[in-house]
Amino acid sequence: MALHGQLGGDLRARPTSMDDLSGVLDLITLVDIEALGEADIDSDELRTDWQTPGFDLDRDSLVVEHPTDGIVGYLLAMAEPGAEVFIDTYTHPNHRADTHLESFLLDEGLARANAAARRERWPSWTAAVWTVEGDARLDDIATLGFEPTRQFLRMAIDLDAPPEVAMPAGIRLQNPASDDDHRLAHRLANEAFVDHWNHHADTWEAFRSRRIEREEYDPALWWIARDAADHNPLGIVIGRAMPTLGTGWVSMLGVLPPARGRGLGGALLRAAFASIHARGISHVELSVDANSTTGATRLYEREGMTHKFTLTRHELPY
Repeated sequence: MALHGQLGGDLRARPTSMDDLSGVLDLITLVDIEALGEADIDSDELRTDWQTPGFDLDRDSLVVEHPTDGIVGYLLAMAEPGAEVFIDTYTHPNHRADTHLESFLLDEGLARANAAARRERWPSWTAAVWTVEGDARLDDIATLGFEPTRQFLRMAIDLDAPPEVAMPAGIRLQNPASDDDHRLAHRLANEAFVDHWNHHADTWEAFRSRRIEREEYDPALWWIARDAADHNPLGIVIGRAMPTLGTGWVSMLGVLPPARGRGLGGALLRAAFASIHARGISHVELSVDANSTTGATRLYEREGMTHKFTLTRHELPY
């Protein structure tokens, strides 16, 4: 069912433009601080989202403005592999009451999701929203028919010193140094996660856009593990430094099934920690499926990471 949200007061909705980056980031930061106690995204991440292949900022997003408070609402509806549309909304805490802003954004998000499904000619598809505990949108999401389906854990560690990186016998590490290395990283990223929940292979174009063609790309934070004898690839870890937030991020850690059980996952994680620490950042985070069948959560706990908060995925199938 629809919420039939209509904007109240002096609010005005319009398409998002790249000129709105700073204003949208300020709004997201405000909402994240309210919910999590800290900022959780930087300008590089937001810009990368907006430049994702197939995403049209003018068509798939909007902002809501107030005459004096600026941008007080933001919506993104992004079509993803696997016939899914991710809907993300943010509402200024001072503009929730009596404006129907949250219900307006969610209704608009579903309208854009439906339009994306028609463009893609999906016979069936799923709308998805992610929330944290106490999210102000939970009642509206339930009213629309969304149901919680999966949880992911945000995990973190504070490093007093860079960890020692000792690789399992017969395995060596390398940073990507060429286009061939990046294409290998793309292949590893797909193959290592083929048995993970809801995995859909990234195209090379999408991988390149999200991982490489971004301001904070740093090949020194990427590690590819190879067999020292035959040079066959075995695993990959991709790190990021987010200096404006004082945080490092492990974007991806994957080990090919034949190479599992040899301690490679832990070694790759420590390599990411050490290279991020070398950038002057001692706090590192990542996100992991709470029900991972590969034992990822236990691995991160063994390496000293602790649970910070939980993200819940809500789905509405069509």
